[in-house]
Amino acid sequence: MFQKLFQEEISSETDKEAFWQKKALLWKEIQERKKALEAEEKACREALIELAGDETKKGFGVKVTKYQLTGRIQYEKIPELQQVDLDKYRAPVKEAWRISVDKPPSPQSR
Repeated sequence: MFQKLFQEEISSETDKEAFWQKKALLWKEIQERKKALEAEEKACREALIELAGDETKKGFGVKVTKYQLTGRIQYEKIPELQQVDLDKYRAPVKEAWRISVDKPPSPQSR
């Protein structure tokens, strides 16, 4: 897939390294912008919830609704299940990717 998407841009290992650098820096920049937007969204969300009070409010294409969520079952607290191997009831493992900022080690940990 990678080969197909970026075939024109990468013709050597040097190009691959430069491409990695370009995409890594862009990804980090997007993450910073995303954090700023998430903070702004959180502030707007909190303001809308406060304005709604304890009732459903809607306007300008936005609806704020208060609802209750059922708590998750805390299987580890059920004595009858302490000896039961729950892993045999677990869904299959799924593969996932995580991309994170590789922070340099602090001077104290060297």
